[in-house]
Amino acid sequence: MTEEKPKQKFTFNCTKCGKCCAERGPVPLVMDDLTLWARSNVVANMMPHLKFIKTPFGTIDLVLGRQDKDPMAFMKPKSENEAEEPVDLSCPMYNQTEKTCLVYENRPMSCRTYPLEYDGEKFMVVDAENCEGIGNGETSKEDRKAMRDLAKEMNIKLTEMRVAMPVLAQAMQPFVISQLMEAQQEYMKQMEKMSPEERAKYEEQMKAQMEGK
Repeated sequence: MTEEKPKQKFTFNCTKCGKCCAERGPVPLVMDDLTLWARSNVVANMMPHLKFIKTPFGTIDLVLGRQDKDPMAFMKPKSENEAEEPVDLSCPMYNQTEKTCLVYENRPMSCRTYPLEYDGEKFMVVDAENCEGIGNGETSKEDRKAMRDLAKEMNIKLTEMRVAMPVLAQAMQPFVISQLMEAQQEYMKQMEKMSPEERAKYEEQMKAQMEGK
């Protein structure tokens, strides 16, 4: 009879190697993150990096990610003739030179639970091969429980967010369209008040801005 090996305890102590921040990809957000940023008056810093994505699992996530690249591109299948383009998977809040988080005290809940995740049924350790903190030192029973509780809470919050996103998007659509129409009407009114010379100058300026001059 084969003797069963004792179950290995999960241990984790962050070494601040920065691999998770540099290579993890888009960071899923929950409502608690937005509330924390609002209370800490840092929402304006985050706004340029907030992005809606459709995940490979069919859900809509609000994420913290780079705007210049599709954050999920690395998971999409490539055709035989399609060149593999490098995708920057680093968090926009990560200073790659100094290897520091620019918003560490206000980092998202997903970052706080890393590398432990909970899918509603079981716990999973992500990036086990790349994360230097996994298996590093000792982790107390109390700390392990705290990490498990936070991972479970993240799962609940993220599920709530994914249920709410499509509903909010549909509810917001008529409002956004009406706001765009009002802005267009106001633009036309302002254009009508301009002389031909002023209009030509304004259009020139707008063209230069679009061309990045």
